[in-house]
Amino acid sequence: MTGLADNFLSLVTAFLYHSPLTEGEFGRCAIGDDGFVASLRNGGVPAMDAADRVLLFMGEPTIGPVFRSEVAAFLLITETDGTLLGRQAIGEPCFMTQLNSGASPRLSVVERVRAWMRKIASYGERTAIARAIAEPGAPDPALNPDPAALDALAEATPGAASDGKSLPEECPHPIEQRLFLTEAEAADFLRFKPLTLSRYRATGDGPAYFKLGGAIRYCRADLLAWAWARRRGHSRERR
Repeated sequence: MTGLADNFLSLVTAFLYHSPLTEGEFGRCAIGDDGFVASLRNGGVPAMDAADRVLLFMGEPTIGPVFRSEVAAFLLITETDGTLLGRQAIGEPCFMTQLNSGASPRLSVVERVRAWMRKIASYGERTAIARAIAEPGAPDPALNPDPAALDALAEATPGAASDGKSLPEECPHPIEQRLFLTEAEAADFLRFKPLTLSRYRATGDGPAYFKLGGAIRYCRADLLAWAWARRRGHSRERR
């Protein structure tokens, strides 16, 4: 299975493919580091908060709030001690203390902790955790649990848990969230009316799009690249 850091790099690469920005410009604009993308390509693994800043820049859902919600739900539902989690998952007994103090683990650590929680939690506990972090009233944006953490749900009958209660619909991980949007979703993404996008398609002035059968689909990266190409700076009046 592709790792979280690899997925993150793939998303950045896809964005850059459609973006007018160079790798250096992207790193500088997104996180203030010209060499950020080069570091990723050389095997560097970003901290969770740094990855979130880049994801926000690209218009994608973030990882941090979701991971923190997953860990909190796991500790509460399984009644696991935070020190035990840190020691057995990554060999750091103070992990939870650091996380609660605002520390930002690297994506590789996030992946290891998630793997340990999946191993420890029972089928029923994984189901309860999934339901807890997908609860409609849960603080935003805790609506996208790691799909691997929901393996128990994948084995269940679609739309129903073993206890007969309905389960949340598919909740993809932020990085794996769909990259293709319908016309209405793309218009909302750009704060346009759907009719505006339709007119742009007719004139050829709008963002690139796909025609899949009879359906029109837009890629998030294409929308951002199109918007960035129209970015304007402040001009000074000449005396």
